[in-house]
Amino acid sequence: MKLLLTLSARHVFLQLRQGQQVRAEALFSQQQSSEVRAFLQQHVAPCQMLVDLVEEDFFPMSLPDLPKPELSALLQRRLEARYPGATLRQARLSGRAEGGAQQALLSALTNPGLLQPWLEMLSAENIPLLGIYSLALLGVALVGDCRGSLLLVSFQGRSGLRQSYFREGQLQFSRLSPLFDPADWEAEVARTVQFLRRGQPELVLSVRWLSNASVSAQLPVATEWQPFPPCVAEMHHDVTPGFMEYLVTHPQAAHYLPATQQKNLRTWYWQRGWWWSGVIWLLLSMLWSGYRLATQGEAASLQRATQEMQREMQALPERVSGIPAAEVQAAVAYFRRHASGVTPHQVLQPFSQVWSDFPDMVLDEFSWQQQASGVVLGVQAHLLENRDVRATAAIFERLQQALQQQGYRVQVTQAPYTPSGEFVLQLERP
Repeated sequence: MKLLLTLSARHVFLQLRQGQQVRAEALFSQQQSSEVRAFLQQHVAPCQMLVDLVEEDFFPMSLPDLPKPELSALLQRRLEARYPGATLRQARLSGRAEGGAQQALLSALTNPGLLQPWLEMLSAENIPLLGIYSLALLGVALVGDCRGSLLLVSFQGRSGLRQSYFREGQLQFSRLSPLFDPADWEAEVARTVQFLRRGQPELVLSVRWLSNASVSAQLPVATEWQPFPPCVAEMHHDVTPGFMEYLVTHPQAAHYLPATQQKNLRTWYWQRGWWWSGVIWLLLSMLWSGYRLATQGEAASLQRATQEMQREMQALPERVSGIPAAEVQAAVAYFRRHASGVTPHQVLQPFSQVWSDFPDMVLDEFSWQQQASGVVLGVQAHLLENRDVRATAAIFERLQQALQQQGYRVQVTQAPYTPSGEFVLQLERP
């Protein structure tokens, strides 16, 4: 199950989806916060937020061709300089120009106060936020590598008319106008075209209408979409459902995600993991208890089983004579530990306590196994943000010390001194 929350300046639209099937949906005004909360309380599931707001800024730019670490650092500096202090911002590389320079797109939601009440509501109801997605940036994914100049026009029934201008596949700007009457659209688009051709009258501009059919068909060339103005039958078609369907059927990284929501999401996944572990152990306990109850009173069967076990024990020295002693010791240690009632929760709880203190580290892969010397954990993770070598070394050293204080013997297989920040640890605990 997954919640899809679509936010515009005036409305909140909620869908509960299982795969591509809609289980429940409701439309509320921005003032109906109590009704939205009631819906969320009835349908608790991870949430994706799709926003279509006027208060979103875009800034395309070119960067020199640099090695990846230097390029990432430069991109972050440009992002901070463009949107200082912004909590909902992102920077992404979008290809190369003909001269070899890197193309990048910076963007930010410039009025996070519009989203804050809904983010706080999700946190209060313990609903993890998978990410905030921009309808305009989803349009970038739809257009793809389109050559030439393209003005993409679409109508969102609860937001208005959006015009996005692309040059050689790169978004230059995206503007949302609160126009809901089709009679006003042609004049508005004509003003935009006049603005684009000012100073370059020879500009060859393709103006296309984005419909639900265009989104679902995903034609390989955006200029094959229906010209603007659309036919009368298409004019009142809201393209928002098409974008919602596209987001569900084409999973992608979040455009914006506050740091607090990232920590809440990790905590939610850990809680779900522990819950399912508890359920599995409970089911196994019930099966074992049922087996024990079913065998009570069957003295003859028990006696036969005892005699068979004795014969197996007598034949055991002959069977294990060719097995290395180290393997036999490991097997004995394994069964002794399980006989003592050690559960996965008892084994993994110290690691969970340490990991929750490091929100800047993301756990990618995790494994554990029982050996003769104790429990061995395999950890593969990466740092959430790029840092210099000194800062990376400091936080990595603190992680190792915290694990050692919990009784783990730490072996570093790969240190995080690479552009990706990935590292691999092997932890052993008696």
